[in-house]
Amino acid sequence: MEQAVDPTDVYWENQGVSTKSKIIRRVASTIITCLVLLGIFVLILFLSKEKESFKVKKHSHKKANPMAKIMSIAISVLIAVLNVVLSIIIVKLADFECYSTRTRYNISVATKMAVATFANTALIVFLTTYMFVKNYYGAGGLVYT
Repeated sequence: MEQAVDPTDVYWENQGVSTKSKIIRRVASTIITCLVLLGIFVLILFLSKEKESFKVKKHSHKKANPMAKIMSIAISVLIAVLNVVLSIIIVKLADFECYSTRTRYNISVATKMAVATFANTALIVFLTTYMFVKNYYGAGGLVYT
């Protein structure tokens, strides 16, 4: 036996949606979120490789190329903008998933936003730098020395 859900917490318009339909919607939503993150990964990877094409000039003072710095700033701003876009997409997808209660809806949105923001802000940047660009200690790398 469970305690009944508070009537103000129930999404009454979603009560007619079958469990099978909800499962299909949630799987589709997860796949769409993963595809969006994959698209962001490819975009960041492309921009990181472009940034690497602006190598450090061989001067005695070893200053980085200003274009590489501009590309680094552009990538950082793009990641911040994509986090906002990602949060909007996640809210729309959670609406599509047809949760039965507001509590489950809010938990779903919060969990997906936390995971997607972490993936977009940390994992994607780390993977592009570590696995593909391989710029660890240079200008615009993981550790700037």
